[in-house]
Amino acid sequence: MLREILILKGKFQIYKRIYGEGISIQALSPILVSLIDFLKEAKENTIEFMNIINFKVAYATDIEHSLLFIFITDLTDDNDNISQQLEIIRNEFFSRYESLIELQQDSAAYEGFNDVADEVFKELRPKIALVGFSGVGKTTITRLIRAEEIPMRHVPTITGDVATIKLGHVNLYLWDFAGQEKYSFVWNKFIKGADSVILVLDSSPKNVRESKFFIELIRKEEPHARIAIVANKQDLPESMSTDDIEQYLGYKTYSMIAIDPDNRELMLNIIADTVRVRSLIAPFIKPLLERDNLIAEAEAAIMAGNIQLAAEKFDAIADLCVILEEEDLMQHFKAQAQFLHSKLAELQHGLQTSPENIVTSSESVIPEGITTPPITTDALEEEVVKKDKEKMEKIMKEEEEKIKKEQELLKKEEEEKRKTEEERKRKEEERKNREAEEKKAREEEERKKKEAEEKKAREEEERKKEEAEEKKKITDEERVRKEREAKIKEDLKKTFEEEPKPVIKPIPKPVIKPIPKP
Repeated sequence: MLREILILKGKFQIYKRIYGEGISIQALSPILVSLIDFLKEAKENTIEFMNIINFKVAYATDIEHSLLFIFITDLTDDNDNISQQLEIIRNEFFSRYESLIELQQDSAAYEGFNDVADEVFKELRPKIALVGFSGVGKTTITRLIRAEEIPMRHVPTITGDVATIKLGHVNLYLWDFAGQEKYSFVWNKFIKGADSVILVLDSSPKNVRESKFFIELIRKEEPHARIAIVANKQDLPESMSTDDIEQYLGYKTYSMIAIDPDNRELMLNIIADTVRVRSLIAPFIKPLLERDNLIAEAEAAIMAGNIQLAAEKFDAIADLCVILEEEDLMQHFKAQAQFLHSKLAELQHGLQTSPENIVTSSESVIPEGITTPPITTDALEEEVVKKDKEKMEKIMKEEEEKIKKEQELLKKEEEEKRKTEEERKRKEEERKNREAEEKKAREEEERKKKEAEEKKAREEEERKKEEAEEKKKITDEERVRKEREAKIKEDLKKTFEEEPKPVIKPIPKPVIKPIPKP
């Protein structure tokens, strides 16, 4: 949102237009001094940006005329768009006042530039996103703001809507979009670029818990957006208190019963507080509400045939339009009042009026070609609202096409996945069959091996048995042989002992004579 336009010539401020609360003069003054010094040293024209506190300061220079064109905007505003609008301001200012710039430094001389500034403001307009799940009362709140008939039953919003709130020269644009979960694919697109986001709840514990999703989505998509919570349906018995909701969700929470028309002023003030334009539009809220009431009273007087009262009401409405800085509407209602006064004068002069010409309806008293425009939108805003609605529809269409393509791609991927899965299953089945056959072959081989081992074991057992029997046989024969040998020995011993022993005479020792020496 564009909050302020400043044009400086050297150290003198020659133009200023405020659209919202921005940087305090204490914080802005040293920045302006620095920019003035920078301009003295600059060699070429430039457009630059800086972030100060929670705002963005953009400036364009004109070295030849020692001019600084300064925008103070929200951090959410796009730099390219800001640059484009700065160029428009600079070019239009030169186009109108080039011959006056060097001669006149009085800001009053440049007040005629407001219409250009207001057109630029529309391009950097405040986007207020009204978010929340389906059925919480977003559309009801939009109609409350517009002073339209409030629905008593829930009808789901399909594509959303854009409401314009005009208070003085400040226009606020409220985006109400579909809260049904099937449209969740565009929620992030609508939140993106929003200066402020108003989260609407139905105050039930379940909805409060689920709405934490939107808080996280806002922080992700537009972290610099200002957030406020409207706790609607506070008249219901199960509703949570605003203090509990504020503590749970962490943002300022306002109590609301949107079906009560008397809460229109409260809702306008909530929006003004959230967007930080309260000080600028507060003087216009009561005249706006008073004008709404007078319009209703004027229409009732017309229907009752009370031309005098209707004319007085239209005069009062025209006066309020002056306070609200709505020149077109002032002319519109002034023309209606004059028309009624002329009709009344004709009647007072006793002119004959046929029954069919007696004023009994709004069609009969409003001059041909004059219609009553919506009180929140003048003719100058129609193009802006149309543009926003087209943007909303474009986003919906683009996202739907994107979803359609993604679904087609997903379908294709699923088909490929299905084929891949079928191929995998086929190969898996083949693998299982192959493994089953291999297992069967292994089992058959194992069976044969086992049978062979068992046969070998039996043969080994039989061999060992035969060896044991053979060994036993040999052992028995050896035992018999040994017993026989032992018996023979025993018999020989007995025989030897019984026979007489022979007498053995000793052999005489031989005498050895020495051999004589020669």
